[in-house]
Amino acid sequence: MKEKIKLAHTDGHSFSLKEIELICSYAEQEIETIITFAIWTGINLRKIFSLRWSDIHKISNNINVIFVPCTKYDSIGKHSEYGRTYAEILYDPAIKALEQQKKHTSDDGFIFKNPMNGKLWNYTSFRREWGKTLGKAGLEYRKLSLLRYTHMELMLKANIDFYPKSKLGRYSQKCFIICPSIESTYKYGQTKINDLLKK
Repeated sequence: MKEKIKLAHTDGHSFSLKEIELICSYAEQEIETIITFAIWTGINLRKIFSLRWSDIHKISNNINVIFVPCTKYDSIGKHSEYGRTYAEILYDPAIKALEQQKKHTSDDGFIFKNPMNGKLWNYTSFRREWGKTLGKAGLEYRKLSLLRYTHMELMLKANIDFYPKSKLGRYSQKCFIICPSIESTYKYGQTKINDLLKK
């Protein structure tokens, strides 16, 4: 049985790499993949739950991007896609999470589904599992929104300017493919992330 470690924090703090590793070690595999994917892409969880395998596009041998549909929600939390999309470069930790997830969901459908009922995740049900995972890890409850803040903090620590990365993605797929700065953006970002994970 794994030893539970109590790590000091407040509700408003992002997660450290040590905390991320601890949480993932106690998470069920399909929970872990979502946590990892959220932290290394910065995509809003509600948008993550609407992603399909067909949203992933290979730009070159090394570079993959995911086109994230803009979504809106009605009074009962049901989402529908509308209008523009934006793109995120997928770095290695996010790619590895997707490779793990391929064992569980069909290539022609949604990427992430609730393994307990086979339906799409909703925020409430995932928050419940998130709370259970933190409890197993011996941590107090912290808001899911901190996953996005953690992404931003990690990018800043790695000296990656995440604003241009997001701006690059606000093009159509065709423009994204011919944009000359994507290769250098990816190489620089991946190198910095590798350095950060070695610390």
